[in-house]
Amino acid sequence: MLTILHEATATLLAVGREQTLVAIRLPSLETHWRRSGNMGEVIDARFIGDEEVLVASNADELRRFTISSQTFTPLLGHTDTILSLDVSPDAALP
Repeated sequence: MLTILHEATATLLAVGREQTLVAIRLPSLETHWRRSGNMGEVIDARFIGDEEVLVASNADELRRFTISSQTFTPLLGHTDTILSLDVSPDAALP
């Protein structure tokens, strides 16, 4: 299981066996949001600021998940599977 902590919002992002993204608020352990669907095998994920999550799966595209609208936007351009993600401290994307 992949888990990532977003310290600024005290949110834990977990990816379960069924490739479901679940955001859990800490310390209450309340489910903040849940997203399941055709994402393939999630390999890595990272928060971008407070409102977005980048998701890398076994596909050759990166997906940007917007929390407020619960939508995915594909970020195209890769020609192979993305194995890991990292974001800058200011979480800026071009």
